[in-house]
Amino acid sequence: MPHRLRARALWGWRLGCAILLGTRVATATDVVPAVPMVRIPAGVYVPLTRTAKDPAAVAVAAFLLDERPVTNAEFLAFVTARPNWRRTQVSPLFADASFLENWTDELAPGPRAPLAAPVVRVSWFAARAYAHWVGKRLPATAEWELAAGAGYTGPDGRNDAQLNHDLYAWLARPVPALLAAAGGGRPNFHGARDLHGLVWEWVDDFNTAMVTGESRADNGLERDLFCGAGAAGAQATGNYAAFMRLALRSSLQANNTGPARPPAAMKLILPGRLAALIALTVGAAPAAPAAPRACCAPQETAAFSRNSIYQLDARFTDDAGRPFALGALRGRPVVLSLFFASCGYACPLLVTDMQALRERLPAAVRAQARFVLVSFDVARDTPSALARYRAQRQLDGQWILLHGDNEAVRELAALLGVKYQQEADGAFSHSNLLTCLNPEGAVSHQRRGLRGGLDAAAAALAAAGP
Repeated sequence: MPHRLRARALWGWRLGCAILLGTRVATATDVVPAVPMVRIPAGVYVPLTRTAKDPAAVAVAAFLLDERPVTNAEFLAFVTARPNWRRTQVSPLFADASFLENWTDELAPGPRAPLAAPVVRVSWFAARAYAHWVGKRLPATAEWELAAGAGYTGPDGRNDAQLNHDLYAWLARPVPALLAAAGGGRPNFHGARDLHGLVWEWVDDFNTAMVTGESRADNGLERDLFCGAGAAGAQATGNYAAFMRLALRSSLQANNTGPARPPAAMKLILPGRLAALIALTVGAAPAAPAAPRACCAPQETAAFSRNSIYQLDARFTDDAGRPFALGALRGRPVVLSLFFASCGYACPLLVTDMQALRERLPAAVRAQARFVLVSFDVARDTPSALARYRAQRQLDGQWILLHGDNEAVRELAALLGVKYQQEADGAFSHSNLLTCLNPEGAVSHQRRGLRGGLDAAAAALAAAGP
């Protein structure tokens, strides 16, 4: 059975997105677009770069994928139903100033954004929110690349001469004034259209792409900025288009939408779990979904400022096993870092730096401050494991250690500009970043790396006051 996926790309820099099934948050009054989907069979993804510890290939379960990209008409239905994602209302943390700027009005795409064309100039947060709204999710890089790797006539397009001709011709063309209608491209072997030739696309784990400025293989790197093993080198060095996608992803921040950073268009897929259920047990109902959550949406009752990270609707649990909302930190200066407890290099130094930073604070600020550690390692750093870590490091009550699910951790990391990726041995490669928040939860300072910068961080916390 043919299967599909698509990427639409604007060579003058446009980015597209893909989406996988998640928890539906649409209400009975919402008009949720229904898009035909195709099945991508299980396969193997060969990463372009890997460390000496990483496997040469990654198994990918079967999944369903939208036949074509998300259109302006479909995204219009979303912003109509979800006012907080309209152009004039979205927080700058979740979308930059170019968000949907090719639309005539926040509820009228207009002549520069034909209704049938793929929606562009949307951020990763907006793509994720749309995906949740329709009951899907963004795909992982491995899933997207597996689908995009198909040729016109077979599941492996590396030697498909016509596909490669079309792909490189597209990369060489300037961005058209108006995009063609979504779904008009030639279908690939899986039946997916416009994976190449229209727009670039977001993936869920875009912030695992660590190359220029953070790569372990970059000899010019200030290595304190990064924690992880040395690179083993690049694979499939002749796959120019795939390296272009990798370089693009590594350059992005989650709120990017505009010409300086590729705008984004969207496409939808379903996760391997549900795809396998559909394929193997036709007619069987999926398990009851978890409680709905509104991805990346302001918590309406809290009335946080537009620059507050506490707008993020992410759920955590502290090391005592209690639910914890980031908004509970409001009113205090905060120092926050993402880490994992079994780290043997950078994370212990980050914690030591946070302890040293506390000693630099004025007494009144120090008494009010909170020091927050959020773990990447959602499988092993359970609340009880974090409690043991607290005891080992002798961290007092001013320290808050948090466990979250993959969704919560990915969103928070993306919001703060942190990149991370789990390696084959269970450790994590990650950015080394300390973030200072003012009492309203806005970022007042970020210290990158492991050396120095504590005086500047202390000054930023003191200036904000308790």
